[in-house]
Amino acid sequence: MQTSTGKRLASALAAALSVATLTAFAVAPLTEAPLPPNLRIIEPVVLRPQALPTEGEFLRQTVISRGESLGSLFRKLGDQDRELGEFVRTDPTARKLLGLQPGTTVRAEVNGQNQIKSLSYPLHAGHEPDQPPLRLELKRDGSQWQASLAPLVMDRTLVTRTATITSSLFAAADHAGIPDAITARIPEIFGSEMDFHRDVQQGDRLRVVYETFTDPMNLSDGQPGKLLAVEYQGQNQRLEAVWFEREGGEGDFYNFDGRTLRKTFLRSPMEFTRITSGFTNGRRHPVFRDWRVHKGIDYAAPAGTNIRTIGEGVVEFSGVQRGYGNVVIVKHDRERSTLYAHMRRIAPRVVEGVKVSRGQVIGQVGQTGWASGPHLHFEFLVNGEPNDPAAVLPPPEPPLDREALARFQDNTSELLRRMRWQDENQLAAFE
Repeated sequence: MQTSTGKRLASALAAALSVATLTAFAVAPLTEAPLPPNLRIIEPVVLRPQALPTEGEFLRQTVISRGESLGSLFRKLGDQDRELGEFVRTDPTARKLLGLQPGTTVRAEVNGQNQIKSLSYPLHAGHEPDQPPLRLELKRDGSQWQASLAPLVMDRTLVTRTATITSSLFAAADHAGIPDAITARIPEIFGSEMDFHRDVQQGDRLRVVYETFTDPMNLSDGQPGKLLAVEYQGQNQRLEAVWFEREGGEGDFYNFDGRTLRKTFLRSPMEFTRITSGFTNGRRHPVFRDWRVHKGIDYAAPAGTNIRTIGEGVVEFSGVQRGYGNVVIVKHDRERSTLYAHMRRIAPRVVEGVKVSRGQVIGQVGQTGWASGPHLHFEFLVNGEPNDPAAVLPPPEPPLDREALARFQDNTSELLRRMRWQDENQLAAFE
């Protein structure tokens, strides 16, 4: 009995020690075995030249270099063919090949004797401004060459890019692979809201979606098409725009909520006034009593009446001009600006370089300069030339109707999804 009990105690003690040993082994720190040393093995490999096929036909493609001649192009594709060269120079259709565009891909069909049997060259819209893109096809028929034109069908692709500003907008866009033609549209769209030469800051984010058109037979990069959506996140503001094509083929940029970005103008720089002199090529000057061109509209109003800018923009001039007295000039975009003259007083902080909003008070009616009484002289300039405001002021853009708004929202949601998808995938890749 004692022997049996002792055996059981010994077995239990052995099991306990075994568990303790396993536990201690399990928590002991692990050490990695050292990696074997790097070995560099170089073995000679014999490359045996392969003979070109002597039967059948195969394709060759080459990209036209800057300064490429017809002869050098033929030599890159196959044997120089004097008959083909003469045909290109004399045939009215084949002569289009003489206008070789650098970066364009030429495709040729060559036989086993390195002779060119056919040649295909894309003619982009720049060759034929009034026609869609075409492809020039040259084919040998027996001993004669023939030339024909066929429609150039392009593949349309949507491209999404994100850029972070480090120095300038164009530098960041170029680093992100955004074409210059796309980047140049951004200041045009947001020109009255932000100066992209002075207001960009390090860390600002740019997101764009644009289309490219690629020739499926072309080795070169595709040509950029429309800028479809852009979002600029600055330190103090967020700008957004999306292209939407309405019924009838006309399109414009809207913000993501469906409000047009086309800047509308107030019909008058003052709320209550009357016109005393309109835009005309000849009127008697009220001070000098001679006949002169009147390049704007005169609004009669009591001295001190508030003057408001008719649209958003940047103050281009604020000060005194001979004859006009106190003057403010507001630049609304690259082409259009407005002039406000004879002010009694210019509003505080309305100085050169300051942004003003539509309807903002920029001064008060006065009689400074050559004026016979208190009034506002107002001019609307297009490319620096005065125009009749009544004729050139664009009407307000009508809002999208229910059907158009539904199509706009579907289109915009897809473009925004592309923007957000790229950001999420870039973050996942970085993490």
